[in-house]
Amino acid sequence: MRAGAEAQIAAADRVLQAAGFSRYGSTWNRQVDEFVDVVNLQTSEGGESAYLNTGIYHARVYEAWQPPLREGAVIREEDCVVRDLHESHDFGDRQ
Repeated sequence: MRAGAEAQIAAADRVLQAAGFSRYGSTWNRQVDEFVDVVNLQTSEGGESAYLNTGIYHARVYEAWQPPLREGAVIREEDCVVRDLHESHDFGDRQ
């Protein structure tokens, strides 16, 4: 992972932890009532850009078509019942 990607993850971690999220690698979860908010920062192979994946997980909706996740599992963006992929961001110099 390039230094730019690491810096981006560190910056996201500061903001998301202050908002009540817990970090698991490059994925963050926050439980709010029956929902889990999910944020994932996915870097490109070369580490020059990143995609911000977000989602909302609800166990009863998820389990209507998938087996239940194990207790205490980290909720991944692909587990979410509502998902979004946000624009790619370049880690190069900004002018």
